[in-house]
Amino acid sequence: MPDDGRLTDGQGRTVDFRRAVMIFTSNLASDVILEEADAARRRQLVMEEVGAAFRPEWLNRLDGVVLFERRELDHVRAETQRQIQEVAGRLAGQGWRSRSTTRRSPGWFVADSARPTGPGRFAT
Repeated sequence: MPDDGRLTDGQGRTVDFRRAVMIFTSNLASDVILEEADAARRRQLVMEEVGAAFRPEWLNRLDGVVLFERRELDHVRAETQRQIQEVAGRLAGQGWRSRSTTRRSPGWFVADSARPTGPGRFAT
């Protein structure tokens, strides 16, 4: 990001980023997030990897870094159940009936996507 908060492409079009909120995501140190139990130590190790991967000039332009916590299976099951109930309610409002709103459904969705690495990784 340039110092003046504006970016110009090769065709002369300018984009103003001075009032923009930009969110960058990364899988850096995902192994640390899964393995380190102590939150303070986990943050320290992750920030060390971030510092090694990105130049200080770029990191100094950021206002903050948010470290997402690992997802616990119980929380994912509860959120999945909430989402299923929300969809079932919307379907019922349109005259449809859903059969997948049983208590076992969230477990099936979560078990199918839970794996130790990759986008669906959970702490177990």
